[in-house]
Amino acid sequence: MKVAVVHDVFIGTGGAERVALAIAKALRADIYTAEVDYARTYPELKRFRVHSAPKQLSKVKPPVLRRMLSSLWFASLDLEDYDVIWASGMWAHFVAFHNTAVAWYCHSPNRALYDLRERVWKRLNVFGKTEFLLWSSIWRLLDKKVARNTAMIVVNSLNTGRRVVSAYNRIPVVVYPPVDVSKFRPAKSPEEDYFLSVQRINPEKRLEIQIEAFRRVPEERLIIVGRPENEKYWARIKPLIDKTKNVEYLGPVDDKTLAELYANAKAVIQTAVDEDFGLVPVEAMASGTPVIAVGEGGFLESVLPSTGRLIWPPYVEALAKAVRSFDRSAYDPKLLREYAVRRFGPDRFLVAIKGITRAIEEVVSDDYRAWVRRAWASVSGGV
Repeated sequence: MKVAVVHDVFIGTGGAERVALAIAKALRADIYTAEVDYARTYPELKRFRVHSAPKQLSKVKPPVLRRMLSSLWFASLDLEDYDVIWASGMWAHFVAFHNTAVAWYCHSPNRALYDLRERVWKRLNVFGKTEFLLWSSIWRLLDKKVARNTAMIVVNSLNTGRRVVSAYNRIPVVVYPPVDVSKFRPAKSPEEDYFLSVQRINPEKRLEIQIEAFRRVPEERLIIVGRPENEKYWARIKPLIDKTKNVEYLGPVDDKTLAELYANAKAVIQTAVDEDFGLVPVEAMASGTPVIAVGEGGFLESVLPSTGRLIWPPYVEALAKAVRSFDRSAYDPKLLREYAVRRFGPDRFLVAIKGITRAIEEVVSDDYRAWVRRAWASVSGGV
């Protein structure tokens, strides 16, 4: 079986990139992506046959325009020689514009177009609001069209599944993303002299909640790990970190350092807005470390009373209270790891992905593929 994996961009080491690589590895797939930076993403990407968009695309500014052009590049791809195409990300599913047999692993519908539209709107000035209204209105129509064209939508959590139903009126299949639990191990004698925060740094992660909570609990220490993704947000957050003596920012770290940080923390803290799923809590549990998370989104599916603590608004007060009273000894590292491996380990993910791939190949007939090819050739002037 010939398979292609089409993913937004490979310019970092986030969960979405990890999932795309896991699918490609399981299916021995070729990879198509709008942008690739081998120095910043996972080294194993070099093992695959990678096709990327023209380099000029990565230089386009502003980012919104670059993403729009990336989506159009995905839409222009002719991949009908592949038996099955897996799209991964927020724009890559535009490959379904005229390709058949597309399965979309959806980490979330574009939230700026749907559930976070009002939140994004409020952050913009008058001119920005006008541009956003025009872009979001047009792009939502296109987004819904290509989502309808996919053979199947697979989501990373029940939470994301609800968003897909709301946005596209499609019933998705839930396949939790794989966590490479072999990278994480509980520490034999954990230091437990700090709390840990891991995430890409953008407004939706709400780091200001964590910083303010720890300002109120000066006897405890917080370490923040992650790469800034939003310059304006980082410009606001960095001064808060600098003036909070018990909060330390390490930036992005390598896998070995991250595993050590996980294993030696008192707890891992997450405050993201309605997180799609959230790999960080599972990585923490695989390291034998409990989690303190806001009671929203995917955290509701992964954080149990036996694996951590959920907090509720008002979040700053609740987090400060949870940190002040947290007892690491109440959690068994062995049971935390067993839970992570059993429910979120890679074996279940691989079985599901391979099964879905075989099903799509069988359902999408050669006659239908040929019809789509003829129709597209006619529209594009090929006949």
